[in-house]
Amino acid sequence: MVLNDDHHENPGDLSRSTGHPDSTGSTGPPARRGGSSTPEPADREASKPFVDRLTDRIDSSSGQPLTVSTDGLTVRLLGVPRVAVDEVVYAHQLDRQVDGDSRPSALFDIENTSDRLIRWNPKRTSFIGTDSYTYRGAHLSVDPARLGPGCHTRPVEIDPGCRARVMTLVERLPQSVEVARVVHSVRSRRHTDQRLTFELQ
Repeated sequence: MVLNDDHHENPGDLSRSTGHPDSTGSTGPPARRGGSSTPEPADREASKPFVDRLTDRIDSSSGQPLTVSTDGLTVRLLGVPRVAVDEVVYAHQLDRQVDGDSRPSALFDIENTSDRLIRWNPKRTSFIGTDSYTYRGAHLSVDPARLGPGCHTRPVEIDPGCRARVMTLVERLPQSVEVARVVHSVRSRRHTDQRLTFELQ
């Protein structure tokens, strides 16, 4: 099945993924641990890229990721942790409205198992709240430089056999509402668009 997203809201924002480099030079995200993780010293923890600190936080609180596979794509929702907005967005976007604000963020690990290039567009991710209403990604732009290597926040092209990490910040939810379901639509040129659904509750 061909999984090509031909729709580009921001063609200039499209990036290319060739894998997720780690400190050893190999590709792929850091190895995941099942169950709880051992806290690391504060100075060592602070030196990690933000996205890896997020992964550790997800590991210690929720364990295994949720995985949805098609015949050309394997997507793992690593978790939906709350993040401080001022830690991840561009500095020029900070104002009184987001000062001290925290919001859920979806962290995906996407693997292209097909023989064709695919495009993952974060604007096609929606979030169903515990109030049954549908919410979108935040209008704020997450700064990839704050997340570390190999993590994307905009549309990304993924080559066959390669992977990408994508973080999507959720819009501000009403008080006491949490994310219950994450849905992503993958546009296909020759087939019906595929909906990937991750049930959190």
